[in-house]
Amino acid sequence: MGDSHLSTIFVTEQGALLKKSGRRILITKDKKVILERHFSDVARILLFGNIQLSTQLISSVLQEGIDVSFFSMFGKYKGRLVGQNSKNIYTKLSQLTYWNDKEFSLSLAKETIAYKILGQQKVLMKRRNGINITDSPIADSIKKLQKYREEVFKQTDLSKLRGVEGISSKNYFSCWDYILPEEFPFEKRSRRPALNEVNSVLNFSYTLLLNEITGILNSYGFDVLFGYYHSLKYGRISLTLDVMELFRPILIDQWVIQMFRERKLTKNIFSNNEENGIRFTNEGLKMFLAQYQKWINQIEANKLIEIYVKGLEKSYMEGKVDGIKQGAEKVLPYLL
Repeated sequence: MGDSHLSTIFVTEQGALLKKSGRRILITKDKKVILERHFSDVARILLFGNIQLSTQLISSVLQEGIDVSFFSMFGKYKGRLVGQNSKNIYTKLSQLTYWNDKEFSLSLAKETIAYKILGQQKVLMKRRNGINITDSPIADSIKKLQKYREEVFKQTDLSKLRGVEGISSKNYFSCWDYILPEEFPFEKRSRRPALNEVNSVLNFSYTLLLNEITGILNSYGFDVLFGYYHSLKYGRISLTLDVMELFRPILIDQWVIQMFRERKLTKNIFSNNEENGIRFTNEGLKMFLAQYQKWINQIEANKLIEIYVKGLEKSYMEGKVDGIKQGAEKVLPYLL
């Protein structure tokens, strides 16, 4: 099972070496220890750029079930070293038993997307920047989101549901320019490459969240390749993407908006070139990761994700959607 008190270590110091000393992880640079943590306190490690691991540490993190993820110094995800997963074969067996049940998968997907849209509504209401929402583009978007949320439960297959979800998200992001500072125009959602700073931060934040959710799903015995909403595709961690749908607006979006509005993210922490697009500078990356870690610790993000994952586990074990409904109902009030 997961353990929400465990921490994530972010390492951005170029040339750093991670090694083992007894039951502790040491992060060193020029033979000086800059950070140390006990194995029992660490859930996952994220490395950015030129960071080295000793073979003894690699062996230990695999044995301890600690995931290690590798990123470029600009924050581009490269891959992960996955520790020993949960031995809870019954969760995986239940998951795979229902995986090909189209009706059950559709029911789970409907609940997830409906709660995601509810989260989007709440984000717009909470982050409306003092605008009178009774007469503004934000009010119009909130009303449309309610309509799309009702449409979710009328869909008869996953492809149609994805269509509703896509239109809903486009509507949601269409009014972000009204709640962000003028110096950071949003325009529209863009992924690879990100067309502006806000999209760059969203993309990177979603990648970090992806790592958190994948680690927790693995710890509960799920096979992340088999989802109920995202289709099966070579190498795609579909179940992680499914679970992440709920958490995009409530864990990431509202926080990113807040960071820009409080001017904690400024123009000088970004770089822009043809090869890498808009990304953090080295110092900007360090600053951002510190803020991100502060945020996920403050809201106990791992605990909230675990609540939802436990609900998903219950749904698969019982063959009913009640589990994830209960999980979502418990999670949303904490954040919105």
